[in-house]
Amino acid sequence: MSRQMGEAGAEAVLVVTPCYYRGRMTSSALIHHYTKVADSSPVPIILYNVPGNTGLDVPVDAVVALAEHPNIIGIKDSGGDPFLTI
Repeated sequence: MSRQMGEAGAEAVLVVTPCYYRGRMTSSALIHHYTKVADSSPVPIILYNVPGNTGLDVPVDAVVALAEHPNIIGIKDSGGDPFLTI
């Protein structure tokens, strides 16, 4: 979908945390997912942490690791955790 959005003229895409298998969404799984998306996206991605809708909060260690990726440019945190400041 990020490819389609890039072709449509988007300058970046907001990527919601996958939550279908919540119990399996470890830090490692989230890092793998977001890395694959960022690697294949023609435009930068922004992590979207929205636990109110997904039931899953992106762990801080995953955010720190993903911050190193050159195609991940930020995070929109709708979790309300004031201690998640990267």
